[in-house]
Amino acid sequence: MSVLSNDAAELRYRRFRTIGIVMILFGVLLTAALAFAGATWVGLVFVVIGIGLVVSARAQLARSRYEPFDYDGELDVVGESFHTRDLHDIYMAAGQDSNRLLTAVLLPEPNNPHDPNAIAVGIAIGERRRLVGHLPRAIAAEVAPRLAPYIARGVIPSVSAIIDEPFTGDRGDTIYKVRIFRTPT
Repeated sequence: MSVLSNDAAELRYRRFRTIGIVMILFGVLLTAALAFAGATWVGLVFVVIGIGLVVSARAQLARSRYEPFDYDGELDVVGESFHTRDLHDIYMAAGQDSNRLLTAVLLPEPNNPHDPNAIAVGIAIGERRRLVGHLPRAIAAEVAPRLAPYIARGVIPSVSAIIDEPFTGDRGDTIYKVRIFRTPT
């Protein structure tokens, strides 16, 4: 999997954003000009397309900063029970498909009061990332130094993720399990 350089991604983002903004402005002016003729829908079409371009450009820019994390060791996620709401939302957005590959990102948390090697696991949905857990302490201690080169280059290390089908726990609560693994190349 290739990754766009941040410079190329920034340039592409600026182009799409600019085209989107121009379309929005043109649409607003066209809507005002055609208001007397009763054809304001033509201008509104340009506005909607322009908004779509701006939103799409932001999502593309966010994804361009992800780079597959090259690691052959075991990866696991703990602490999902603290993020049930976000996991529910992600699972629903994925169409309740427990086989759907998602993009998970590994985010170092050097200021974490419990563990200076803590690595948060977030799942990317569009341009947003939602925290779904952490790597276990022992794995995080091994992985943390390997993340430094990614962070130094300004990219976010990513892996593939699957959210297993939720099940009901002993106390009647819904339990989600996230499995992460090296992104296939």
